[in-house]
Amino acid sequence: MFILLTALMSGNVTVDYLYFSSPYCHACKIQTPIVKELNKDGYNFKIIEGGSSRYNVLSYPTFIIVVTEKGKEIVIVKLQNRQWTKKDLKNLVRAVNLIIRLHG
Repeated sequence: MFILLTALMSGNVTVDYLYFSSPYCHACKIQTPIVKELNKDGYNFKIIEGGSSRYNVLSYPTFIIVVTEKGKEIVIVKLQNRQWTKKDLKNLVRAVNLIIRLHG
């Protein structure tokens, strides 16, 4: 998490929130509606069905936070094998956005 904070504090970054799921994953059947509901509330999680060799996603559900600076991915945080509540995910996004606002 320290690397993420350092990158966000450098300013001029973009942050992408990726959510990887599978239709065969029991936990995803609970998690995906929460993510979709957050997107309706204005959050911007990119929902991706299936894995990713680029980010080494092999299990579900997986959240990836990608921080990009000057067109180059500088930080990737992988959060997997955990159920996240709507409140958890909102707090995660708010914390990242707060760091960007304070140091951007």
